[in-house]
Amino acid sequence: MDPLVKETAKEFTQDVIFGIMFAMVAFLSCWRMVIYFDPFGGGKVITTFYGLLFGAAILRSIWFLIPKVFLGKKTILYLIEVRN
Repeated sequence: MDPLVKETAKEFTQDVIFGIMFAMVAFLSCWRMVIYFDPFGGGKVITTFYGLLFGAAILRSIWFLIPKVFLGKKTILYLIEVRN
């Protein structure tokens, strides 16, 4: 599949929905990270867990909210396909 092909309306809608859902997960994990912040004891483990969840969710939301048209041909998957 050529990365420069525009998305269909269904793919675009699906990506926007997933992007918004992951942004909500990132917001909730950040909010819970602030609530449970405790530099000592068991709160440190919970804060670290929510920090990792926040990082993963924010990266996924950014990935889904960028339209495929702007990714171009210089993506890692394209370069792997070209070498094979």
